[in-house]
Amino acid sequence: MEEHIFEIVNQFDRGVALITKQDEREQVAELNLIAGKRAKAATAYASALQYFTAGRALLAESGWSGAYQLTFDLELNRAECEYMTGELASAEERLSTLAVHARTTRDSAAVTCVRLNLYTNLDQSDSAVEVGLDYLRRVDSQWSLHATVEDVRQEYDRLWKRLGSGSIEGLIDLPLMTDPDRSATMDVLTALASPALFTDEHLFRLVVGRMATLSLEHGNSDGSCLAYAWLGGVLGTYFGTTRQDRASAGSAWTWSRSMGSTASAPASTWSSPCTSLTGRSPCRRVAPSCGGPSTRPKMPVTFLMQLQLHRLDHEPFRYRRSAQ
Repeated sequence: MEEHIFEIVNQFDRGVALITKQDEREQVAELNLIAGKRAKAATAYASALQYFTAGRALLAESGWSGAYQLTFDLELNRAECEYMTGELASAEERLSTLAVHARTTRDSAAVTCVRLNLYTNLDQSDSAVEVGLDYLRRVDSQWSLHATVEDVRQEYDRLWKRLGSGSIEGLIDLPLMTDPDRSATMDVLTALASPALFTDEHLFRLVVGRMATLSLEHGNSDGSCLAYAWLGGVLGTYFGTTRQDRASAGSAWTWSRSMGSTASAPASTWSSPCTSLTGRSPCRRVAPSCGGPSTRPKMPVTFLMQLQLHRLDHEPFRYRRSAQ
């Protein structure tokens, strides 16, 4: 049926006034959701938006009580397409409403991730951080609204205690994260890292440490390689542990490669001096090519990883001073 989904849905939508039974309206709404997702996957966001809007109209307000998951999926995808087509005010309002209606941790995380991306792209990092912290405090009341140096040290103490006698290189051999709620929280932390970096360096370091700890405790997820890359920077420039810095960066690159990334050089090259081709004075390698797209679209690797390690590699003392 899916190969003819657009023709089928278009026909139903033309005769929507004749569909009066609620169960039949929900069935057609489900078909609109399928058609919308397929159009969105093809980057036809305007067309996808029409399908999601039509599907939502079939449910009316009773959808939240009678067909929660279908209503939520239609509204979330609709907000994403509004965001992608430039209807930013509508997207922001819809996402704010969705945040109230979300019933599960996974749904709440999905809304939070879209809101984080929206505010980050609007250069509203403060709003993004506020949204991210709101979610984190709902899943873990211990999260501080204003991260301190002591919070950061406690998180990294927890990380080292959990690591025990194991090596950082061993992080790449961890099993995959299977807990859906933990995976959802990792997605939020991944999306929160950038606005946190722009607004609060302590929060950024705390986010990185928590991502690494969650990976260590519950297995690797899509965001783990980014966590290991950022972790290398924090260890090498904030705590001054160069050996762990290189090991963490190398683990990040190895993990990203194992998951299908096309990064062309290990991240550890950012913290290791090399000899130039002429055999003269030591030099620093220039940024390697980011390569083509990842085979796993959610994998946030290569460019951000390389950019941050490059920046940290040339600013080794500023962060150390800030830690004193």
